[in-house]
Amino acid sequence: MIPFKKAQAIVFRHRVLRTVARGGLAESRDRILAEDFRAASDAPAFDRSLFDGYAVRAADVRRPGTPLRIIEEVFAGQRPRKTLQKGTCAWIATGAMLPKGADAVVKKEDVGLLSGDCAVVQTAVKKGANFTRKGSYFKKGRCLLRRGTLLDAAPIGLLASQGVKGVGTFRPPRVAVLSTGDEIVEAGRPRQRTQIWNASAPMLLAALNRLGIEGRYLGCVKDRPGALKKKLAQGLRDDVLIVTGAVSAGKKDEVPAMLKKLGVRIVFHRVRIRPGKPVLFGVRGRRLVFGLPGNVVSSLVTFVLFVKPVLERFVGRPDRTSFEKGVLTKATGNDSGRLSFLPGRLERRGGRDRITPLRFCDSSDLRAAANADVFYVLKENQEQVGRGVSVPFLRIPL
Repeated sequence: MIPFKKAQAIVFRHRVLRTVARGGLAESRDRILAEDFRAASDAPAFDRSLFDGYAVRAADVRRPGTPLRIIEEVFAGQRPRKTLQKGTCAWIATGAMLPKGADAVVKKEDVGLLSGDCAVVQTAVKKGANFTRKGSYFKKGRCLLRRGTLLDAAPIGLLASQGVKGVGTFRPPRVAVLSTGDEIVEAGRPRQRTQIWNASAPMLLAALNRLGIEGRYLGCVKDRPGALKKKLAQGLRDDVLIVTGAVSAGKKDEVPAMLKKLGVRIVFHRVRIRPGKPVLFGVRGRRLVFGLPGNVVSSLVTFVLFVKPVLERFVGRPDRTSFEKGVLTKATGNDSGRLSFLPGRLERRGGRDRITPLRFCDSSDLRAAANADVFYVLKENQEQVGRGVSVPFLRIPL
């Protein structure tokens, strides 16, 4: 059994193989940009009006009440045909290109009409008013998005605004999920009183989906060596294999031995944490294998601590599994000899993060985890930890 920090450092040292895929913008949503993106053109590409109104020469409207002759109308998407001369103006729509000679826009509500081709500007405007100059957002060649950017709605809109149809992103890893155990029953199937519904697989598949990864579920294999070997071999075709259950030290916990038979090198097995002590990590070539404990909260904790950071590295995201500090709102304790990750509720109050410990029975108490938004951390054998004490915590937005 090894300490938590050592185990996490070992996992993080194993580099994952990142591959780049090119695809359309729609399928690139929630993926990570694999290359810097530079502007193909200035934005805006021309001087454009911010309002419906009149394009004018500011020198002509220094005084309210100035009459101007309307020489054309300019709509968005049209190129102006005429150049403004002294005493002239042009009606202009929002987003339309300013005519040559114009250096300001007057809002339509600040203009009165004398006739069909004559307008009276009722307020003075300054040069540069009410339009956006060409290139004021950015110039051609400027880096707009850096490699590693998460492509959510706004960055995709930015790419589209530059005429981009497709982009290179890091391909999400192929992740297989396998449940094990005679006692596990899938929802919707008959269950004996001594059996439990499969909660770990749906939970992990949902967590993967939150990361933009569609996990491949291999089902739940019974405690039969032949069937287990076959399913593990299937999972080892993917980049990452996550197995839940059968990784401890019981008579039917055959996953570690079977992985070795399939050529997996067990890097570590058992970590000094609670819950999650039986966690296993192994490699076969570039493929990574995580054996998570069968108890559902243990599975969740070890996924957050070990699997999630690796998958985020895989797709090029920065490591977001960082510990923060918060103060306890009530006394608690840890009488185990292991570093403990316990469920709590987080509240920002008085300029500080405050953590309320939740009642937590054992590593199968999913109710507590479902009502938590953090795991707070207590060192081993901290039997008395008082209210107001600062402790590390880890957010669990899964």
